[in-house]
Amino acid sequence: MADSHSEPEKYSLDEMMERLGKSSTSNETEGELVTRADGTQALKVRKRKRRTEQPIKAKAAKTRKIRIIQVTILLILMMILGLGAAGLFVYSNSAPFRTRLLTKISQGTGASADVAQFRVTPLGVNSTRINLQWPENQLLQDLALTRVKADLSPSSYFGKSWSGNEAEAVQATLVMKLPPAGLSTSENAADFSAMHFNRLSANQLNITLNQGDSRMLQLNDTEGSFYQNLDAGNPELRLNKGSLSIANWPTLNLDRASITFQGNDINIGFLRLATSPNDRGTLALSGKISPYSPDTRNTLDITLSEFKISELMGSMSFLLPGKVDTREVEGSNTLTFGLGANPDADLKVSFASSLSSTLGIERFPFLYQLSRRFDDQWFLHPIFESKAIGQLERKGKNVMLTNLELEHRGKIAIVGNLSANQDEVLSGNLDLGVSPTLITNSGDARLDAIFSPVRDGFRWISLKASGIASDPNDNFESIYLNADPSTANLHNNSQAPADKSKEDTETAPELNSDEMWKYLSNSPR
Repeated sequence: MADSHSEPEKYSLDEMMERLGKSSTSNETEGELVTRADGTQALKVRKRKRRTEQPIKAKAAKTRKIRIIQVTILLILMMILGLGAAGLFVYSNSAPFRTRLLTKISQGTGASADVAQFRVTPLGVNSTRINLQWPENQLLQDLALTRVKADLSPSSYFGKSWSGNEAEAVQATLVMKLPPAGLSTSENAADFSAMHFNRLSANQLNITLNQGDSRMLQLNDTEGSFYQNLDAGNPELRLNKGSLSIANWPTLNLDRASITFQGNDINIGFLRLATSPNDRGTLALSGKISPYSPDTRNTLDITLSEFKISELMGSMSFLLPGKVDTREVEGSNTLTFGLGANPDADLKVSFASSLSSTLGIERFPFLYQLSRRFDDQWFLHPIFESKAIGQLERKGKNVMLTNLELEHRGKIAIVGNLSANQDEVLSGNLDLGVSPTLITNSGDARLDAIFSPVRDGFRWISLKASGIASDPNDNFESIYLNADPSTANLHNNSQAPADKSKEDTETAPELNSDEMWKYLSNSPR
């Protein structure tokens, strides 16, 4: 139903006149009937006056005025900031600021600083070269940085410290030096508290550690990142790739390393080394170093995985080719060294041939003799697939192989100890076991005479090693030539009683580890 009060959309002429009449009557009723002075009457109607104030338009005008003021203030602030930035840019690239910069770097690091071509840009700061040099009594000696760029916070231009997210150098060379007696205190250590960056990095980092006039360690061409603010609260140094050289040790390739600094101690989370960049074999180190305790010998755990044992054998590297893994033996698999008057490293590793490789033995004359007597070229370069274990000890240039046990499928076995002193003089005792069948089939009476009765599946002969490590010698040929062929049948494959076997194979007493090292130390230079 349509609303009775609603207005129609169209009106007729009569309806329009009627509505106009009603409007006039309504207006009259709204007026006031008054009598004029002359006696006439009139309807006094109140006139509507136009208001001088309109709230809506006034509010719009007020808003527009506020916005104009805001834009004006913003433009003024932008001009002030622009002028300030321009002034700061000019000042930051001026000689006074450069002088202030050098003073701040020197105060923050404790080193004398030299900066070349320092520039400030809207994206940060950069310099072609920064050199820092510390006094002689500190661990840090020289730091050379090339093509440096950094993100600086605005407070760095006015405050007492330099801070930012990251500072990066294309190349960095750090030289450190240990005093002859080591570092006894950290009081003179360089203080970098005024240089505060979340990350310091170098695409090509070279580190050298000297003691006196001799070089102890050198790390070249590694990528380094130093994080000052980690969740654990301890700064961390991360290294990637490069080559590591240690005095009296072979040069190894660095794979990765993570090193944290906890108070006065250095904690090596892991440091993986390899013989070459593409070699799967690794040597991993982990443990704690106390650089400010010169009388303390630092010990790191060592783990080998498919690692070429020859890389650790020094002068004896030619004798035992092959890759090994560490095996768990109490008191072994450690690298011990000092940072004071006795920095020489002591290595002790118990090893076994890895699954992907076999160990061999090389260069001994008895191998040629066996190849000749048995007419078998395999003996020139034998490999040991059944068993290959031992223990390597190294102190400086002195190298010792102990508890060596090599065996190949009942054909040959070698048990014994070898050592080479700092002059590469070789010594040691080797028990050589050969298959009884091979000796019998050779038909060589002298060969049969020099080997013991069967014990543990082999017939044995005791040999003495001599010569130098790179050109070893042994007494196999001498024993063979002095043998009495008439005694050949006494040992013809018969299993001798246990006591008699021991008597027949009795050799000179074997030196224990301490006695052998004493012998090496007393050997003439």
